[in-house]
Amino acid sequence: MTRPSNRFLGVGIVVLLLLVTFVGLYGVARYKRAQQSTAGDGAIAVVIDAKGCQSPDFKVQAGRNVFEIENRSDRAVEWEILNGVMVVAERENIAPGFKQRLTVRLEPGHYEITCGLLSNPRGTLVASETDASRAAATKGPDLRDLLGPTAEYQVGLGMAAADLLEATTNLAQAVAAGDLEAARNLYAPARLAYARLEPSADLFGDLANKIDVQADYFAQREADPAFIGFHRLEYGLFKTGSLDGLAAVAQQLQADVQSLNDRILDLAVTPASMVNGPASLLDKILGGRLDGTGERYSGLYLVDLQGNLMGIRRAVELLAPALKSAKDLPPLLLADIDAARALIPTDGDGPTSATKLDEKARADLKTSLTKLTADFGRLRGALGMD
Repeated sequence: MTRPSNRFLGVGIVVLLLLVTFVGLYGVARYKRAQQSTAGDGAIAVVIDAKGCQSPDFKVQAGRNVFEIENRSDRAVEWEILNGVMVVAERENIAPGFKQRLTVRLEPGHYEITCGLLSNPRGTLVASETDASRAAATKGPDLRDLLGPTAEYQVGLGMAAADLLEATTNLAQAVAAGDLEAARNLYAPARLAYARLEPSADLFGDLANKIDVQADYFAQREADPAFIGFHRLEYGLFKTGSLDGLAAVAQQLQADVQSLNDRILDLAVTPASMVNGPASLLDKILGGRLDGTGERYSGLYLVDLQGNLMGIRRAVELLAPALKSAKDLPPLLLADIDAARALIPTDGDGPTSATKLDEKARADLKTSLTKLTADFGRLRGALGMD
């Protein structure tokens, strides 16, 4: 029998190597696709455990994306998409064993994602440009109609930031003076000022994680040295009833609020930020704030809600003239907001730590805020942002 020539043997080996390489690459590709798994309806699965995101790196197409975040850790977590220090979108207070969804329209680019505890390593998210994302970028309202609203909103943000700085300074001075009762009384006005600004303040993730962060996101919770800001003050003023160690915390809070004030003054307000900030905040409120966990030591969560709705209302008021194709929407949104505010019980001039919601009131308020959130979805569509 004739033996195969070395030439044919060499060709056979090359073909075999190519097949092995192809199979290997195919296997790697399938493995990577498995790592970035999706739910049955196409939502991108994000799994967070005690150490961080199980699959920390994601690649998606620019445009509308739906993420399903599952918490497999033993404490509530939040998940954020960051562009530098700016928060693009987030979900907070995801309870252990639960899933929450986040729908976001991403511009092409590279992003970071947070993965549970603030000390956990961050992941990456790459959004690639497509023909559809390029086409979507050309849609939207006539920006000339929005020059006035965005400029006026910018001025209002500057004034609100100045009010917050003044209220925080007063609070810090009372803490420095060792006056526990005065500090307790000044905490609520400072929180109200922050809550009014929160739709825009939340854009700055690095500062929000100093000014308004909860103890849940630190390994040692309240005992963690990195736990600072409003809620560290709240813990001392209302839970332990002690000013020990709070002077430095109050001083740092004042400095961080000054930084926030400076950034707000430089913020380039856009129609998208005027809509997305309030919409994201409404999602947070419905995601768990109505149970009081946002102000768990002082009980002042209704003060926060009152301020939040005030800030959201201002954005709607200013956007109203630009909604030429949906003139019925601004009155509807304003009525939604006012209906929700009317459901907040008050003691005298506003909610206090003694103001509580019973189960029926909480359910009614949740129903009202759910309707408001749905109507904000219509607002996004009317402005070409959906």
